[in-house]
Amino acid sequence: MPIGQRSLRHSGPRLLWRPLVLLTACIVIAGAGLAWFMVRTVIQERTVAAQEIRDAATAAASRVAEGIVPELERLERGLPVTMAEGAGGNSAAGTVPAAELLKATGDDSVLLLVRRDGTAARPRGRLLYESEPPVPPADEAAWPAALRAAELLEIRTRDYTAANAAYRAMLVQAGSNSPLRLAVQQRLARSLRKAGRATEALAVLEQIIDAHRSDGSPVVAAAWYDRCALIEETGRRQDLETCAVGFYGGLVDGRWRLEKPLYEFYADGARRWTQPLAGRTDVARLIAREASQLALTGAAQAALRAWRAERRREPAGHLVLTDHASPIVVAWRTSGQDEAVLLVLGPGAATTRVFAPLVARYAFGHAVSIATNRVVVFPLSGVEVGRAGTAPDTATITVEDGPLVWRVTARPDAARDPRRGVTVRTGVYLGTLALMLLSVALAGYFAIRTVRKELEIAQLKSEFVSAVSHEFRSPLSAISHLSELLDSGRVKDEERTREYYRLIHGESGRLRRLVENLLNFARIEEGRQQYRLEPIDVAPWLGQATGEFQASRAAAGKEIVVVVAPDLPRLRADAEAMTTVVVNLLDNAVKYSPDSGRVWVQANVVDGEVEIRVRDEGAGIAEEDQAHIFERFFRGRDAGTVAGTGLGLALVQRIVAAHGGTVAVKSRVGEGSTFTVRLPAWRGEEA
Repeated sequence: MPIGQRSLRHSGPRLLWRPLVLLTACIVIAGAGLAWFMVRTVIQERTVAAQEIRDAATAAASRVAEGIVPELERLERGLPVTMAEGAGGNSAAGTVPAAELLKATGDDSVLLLVRRDGTAARPRGRLLYESEPPVPPADEAAWPAALRAAELLEIRTRDYTAANAAYRAMLVQAGSNSPLRLAVQQRLARSLRKAGRATEALAVLEQIIDAHRSDGSPVVAAAWYDRCALIEETGRRQDLETCAVGFYGGLVDGRWRLEKPLYEFYADGARRWTQPLAGRTDVARLIAREASQLALTGAAQAALRAWRAERRREPAGHLVLTDHASPIVVAWRTSGQDEAVLLVLGPGAATTRVFAPLVARYAFGHAVSIATNRVVVFPLSGVEVGRAGTAPDTATITVEDGPLVWRVTARPDAARDPRRGVTVRTGVYLGTLALMLLSVALAGYFAIRTVRKELEIAQLKSEFVSAVSHEFRSPLSAISHLSELLDSGRVKDEERTREYYRLIHGESGRLRRLVENLLNFARIEEGRQQYRLEPIDVAPWLGQATGEFQASRAAAGKEIVVVVAPDLPRLRADAEAMTTVVVNLLDNAVKYSPDSGRVWVQANVVDGEVEIRVRDEGAGIAEEDQAHIFERFFRGRDAGTVAGTGLGLALVQRIVAAHGGTVAVKSRVGEGSTFTVRLPAWRGEEA
């Protein structure tokens, strides 16, 4: 059934556009002014912060640069005590101060004691080889003639039996710990090996190793090497692994005082024997440690050569070797001719002892790099933090130190950059401005939306008043005209008189229903409507309600077909209110199906509920209007001249909802509409 469809298109509150535009313009101007003020404030703060950053970076770089040379000089002044105690022949006296000095520097540092009788490194074992071993080899000219005779038997005549006997005889005469005994044992092991007596040779070599385990003599290293080589010849793989790992560990620990060629020869053999064991943790640790110790040893040799070549005449000083694999810092102090103490600091030790304390003391909160002669010595990454001209917040200070030129670059740490505070304040300013503009925009939107809604409601009410006036005028005009005819006595025909009375009765009933709908809707909207709920038998009640409507003038000769299923359960409802529901649905069905002669009313049970359907064969309802037809004052966009107030279906929906039911519509344009009311059935045990 086509509820007449008439669109509610309105032009909007035209009268409000001008003040709204004015208000919006004021808000935009105020917001622009506030934004300009905030931007200027932010720019000024950033300028001040940038200047503070540059000043702080310059001050930090200056303090660090000015502190480098004094720090190195303090390092030099700490060396004479160590030299005085360690320059003599008592090596133990020099070990204690060396350990105290190197304790605060790290594993990549070493102290070189240069004396007339050679060069010693402290602490012992930190260097893998020495270019000038302080302990000279034994004077072979002082050895007895019997040893030289035994060597002739071994080497020239190759009489190994006689040579072995001669060597053994000399062992009886040699002292238990004399250098002569060590030399005889070494030659005896060699002769036994040549004679093919590997087991006896191994026994002699093990005697040498056990007796001189803590001795730093190169002869012991040779015994270790010969022992591993002899085990390899016998094919004892497991014993070779044990011997090779022990020998490799002794080399890496710097246990023997070896010259560089001899160390490299022994190390090559040890690496070859331990190569199959490279995956073992202990062997991998030895390989890594040897690489580190080799770097320190090479640095020490380079420092010694540089000191002898360029700085020998100066009593104290320092230098930085930048042509090595890593920058090396060297400090020295001399005492007498050819006697000196050199402190060699690798990258880690120089950072710990010199540069890191300077940066922590004078440049807190800054990232600092220190370079000399264009080579970065701090931080260990070897990358400068910035260059002047490439970053506005970076400061660079240059200090000359003899042939050395120190370059210190500083900039603020990202975590302590003062501009972060400016950025936070900028975010707060912009956030406040955005929040203010958003609040104003939302307020304006809701204000316009509310005004538009109120104007629409006002227009709907105006249309409602006009429709109600029209609805009232028709029955009142008819009643007034008919009653005037009857009162004047101009109607003489009895049949016509009764017809006029019936018309007056019908129009008065129509007027009564209209007034009751208005009053009922007003009471429902105000929450004052009260319902008298009582059990209702659906069939007789529905028949009475449709019969009354059929007899009214509103039916206009339409046939109301009522189909009621048998054994319907009872309803607990207000009979008068539910009659209003049915009458309103029938009235709509009749009004909006003028070309159809029938309207159907069906009642049955669905899922335990009573379902009442009112169906017509009218023009139907547009799909976009179906969601709004139960709203108050709403009339479809094609209502045309069909009379109505827009309250009938709204009243139906509210009455059904108050009874705990639902009302729905199913309609297609041109095929009619079906309104379905579902109400809960009454159970006898309910109150």
